[in-house]
Amino acid sequence: MPLYSRRKFLMLASGAGGLAMFGLAARLQRDYNLREFKRTSYALGADVHLTVLHADEEVARVALNAAFDELDLIEDCISVYRAHSDISRLNRQGKIEHPHAHFLTVLNAGQKMAEQSNGAFDATVQPLWDLYFAAKKNDALPSVEAIAAVRAKVDWRDISVSGERVEFKTPGTKITFNGIGQGFAADRVLAVLKAHGIEHALIDAGEYTCEGRKADGSKFRVGIAHPRKPDALIAVCEMDGRALATSGDYETYFSDDFLYNHIFDPATGVSPRELASVTVVAPTGILADALTKPVFIFGREKGLALVESMPGCDAFVVTKDGATAHTRGFPLAG
Repeated sequence: MPLYSRRKFLMLASGAGGLAMFGLAARLQRDYNLREFKRTSYALGADVHLTVLHADEEVARVALNAAFDELDLIEDCISVYRAHSDISRLNRQGKIEHPHAHFLTVLNAGQKMAEQSNGAFDATVQPLWDLYFAAKKNDALPSVEAIAAVRAKVDWRDISVSGERVEFKTPGTKITFNGIGQGFAADRVLAVLKAHGIEHALIDAGEYTCEGRKADGSKFRVGIAHPRKPDALIAVCEMDGRALATSGDYETYFSDDFLYNHIFDPATGVSPRELASVTVVAPTGILADALTKPVFIFGREKGLALVESMPGCDAFVVTKDGATAHTRGFPLAG
C-alpha cells in the first residue's frame, strides 16, 4: 500500500488541424524561425518541464534560467519541503512577520476560494495530512476519534492576514499550499518567460499553462491521465490560452482502493467518495489548481455547477466507476 502511487500523467500530444494550420506553421517558421528548447527540474514536490520556442538560443537560455530562479524563490516562500520557507516558519511558530508578496498572493487566493466554496477549499488541512501520514507509518488509518480531534484545528477562518503579519488564531493550526501552489508557480513562470521575450511556451510546473503555439503552428495539447490505468490517457485537451490543473485520488493515497487519499473534505476529515479525477481550465493556473478541490468535494453535479458559475472556467471529471462528464466549454481535442 504505497503512500505515493504516481503523479498525474499529462502527456504532450502533437498534430496540426487542417490547411489553415499548415499556413500558420509556414508563417511561424518563415517569420520567426522558431527553435524548441526544453529544460527539466524539480520543484514543489513535482517534476517541472519547461518548453520554450525562440529563434535565438541565448534568449531562450536566459529566459529558462530566470524561470527556474523564480521557481527557487517560490519554493522559499510556499514550499512545505523547505524548512526555512515562509510557510514552514509559519507552521512552526504560529505567526510570521513581513511575509513575501508571493506567500501573501497564494494565501489570499486560497482564502478567497475558501469563501467562494463555503470552506470546501481550506489551506488548514495540513494537520489532517500529518495525521494520515503518521498512521500510514503503522500501516493503518486514523481512528474516527483521532480525525475528529484533528478536525478541530482545521478552519480557514482561523488565519489572521495582513501585509505585515500572518498569524494563526488556534494553536496547532497548520497550512499547506499543495492544493494551489503549483498553479501559482505555472503563472509566475509564464510571466517571467514573457518578460524575457518568449512568445511561445508550454509550462508544466505540476499544473499547466502556455503561451502561443508549437513550431508547426498547432496548439499545445496535453493528455488527462486515466485514474485507474497507469500511463494511459482518458482524454486529450487542446490548450486554448487558459491554464489547466488536474487533481486525482491516485496521486497520493493511504488505502489501496483510493478511498483515502490526499484530498480531504474539511467538513468530515476524510476523502470525498464520488470522483477519481478532476481537471479544471481557468484564466489562471492558481485558480484552476484551487478550483479542482471544491469540485472534488462537491461531486459531479454540484462541482460542475460551481465551475460553470465562474467566468472563463470549465471542468472535466471522472467518477470512481470510470464515467466522465464535462462542462460545455471544456476544450477536448477533436
